[in-house]
Amino acid sequence: MAKNQRATRPEDLTKLFLERANVGNADAVAELYAPDAVYALPDGSVVTGRESLRKHFSRLFAPQHTFSGEQSPVVSDGELAITSMRISESEMTVKIARREPDGSWLWVIDQPNVLGKPSPESPELVTTGQYTGQERAVQPEDLARLFFTRANAGDVDGLVALFESAAVSVLPNGEIATGRSAIGESFEELVTAGVAFTPVLDQPALRAGDLALTSRRLANGEVPVEVARRQPQGDWLWVVDQPNILR
Repeated sequence: MAKNQRATRPEDLTKLFLERANVGNADAVAELYAPDAVYALPDGSVVTGRESLRKHFSRLFAPQHTFSGEQSPVVSDGELAITSMRISESEMTVKIARREPDGSWLWVIDQPNVLGKPSPESPELVTTGQYTGQERAVQPEDLARLFFTRANAGDVDGLVALFESAAVSVLPNGEIATGRSAIGESFEELVTAGVAFTPVLDQPALRAGDLALTSRRLANGEVPVEVARRQPQGDWLWVVDQPNILR
């Protein structure tokens, strides 16, 4: 194992993590994270920064432990990526990777178990009530509520407006839709099929600067995960979308 090997693809990060974690090298594992990275702990608190992560991993690696899992396909727009690894039936890590100026990839947000129960403080998503179609997402958590409200109203244009113009989304057949037009076509099918969304509990968004990881568990068991980015005017839009991380 080359301690200082860089991840030239987002897929490389999980491989390097397993190599380094299984020899207990907390310093080398911390190097896989951006200096401003955030990491969620089971109690709902967040570890921020590479040095804090190094200390966390040092404690985590103290007892001898073997790390393993099955990496899921990466979803990326070329600059940001969702990476994930299934550890067990009840555990799945999801992380946001970012392409750095030197071309390497580093994790910037880490949710060690996206399948965990939402925090009791997490708001219930409202999918009914008066709909105007004009509301913007002031917080990243607003995006899912607006999505469900607009989907149930059959507003395809409103759904597409929740995404950046060059956003990417995984289609049911596994192909990638790029851009609002292509994403809108998939939403046309969803609306035509009459799919109705019921209230769910959203996982608290994990933020690192102008990026956020949003996720939730739907009534049918699916777990959508997205990368949201704060826009220059202050609202939030999705840029990378995996409608079901379990797929």
